[in-house]
Amino acid sequence: MDVLFNSLEISVIIKLYIALLFEKHIIILANQNMPLYCICESIQKLIFPFRWLHPYIPNLPYDQLDYLDFPIPYLIGINSSKTSAQELNNSFLSHIICDVGTSTLYGNVSNLKLPFN
Repeated sequence: MDVLFNSLEISVIIKLYIALLFEKHIIILANQNMPLYCICESIQKLIFPFRWLHPYIPNLPYDQLDYLDFPIPYLIGINSSKTSAQELNNSFLSHIICDVGTSTLYGNVSNLKLPFN
């Protein structure tokens, strides 16, 4: 959890939490494998006592990006050394994409709100 809260702003973490509860397509981008894995694991643990039952791939190889076309919700981590959040956002408009390096969310994040203020 330490890596998650040191890498991302709290507002981004809350929106990722909501996206997970709403069962969205979530892509996490980081430039190193260990922080990528730690962040994906931590995000998944945030929904305790619930469990993420959809596909979860903490480090998807670049040559396997076809899996991003899955029609079901997923949580996938990708090393950003070969792709950028902007490129993925242009290809997958309905997905939630988190760039860990800039602590920025891309995609349709305007509807990721809790039912109260």
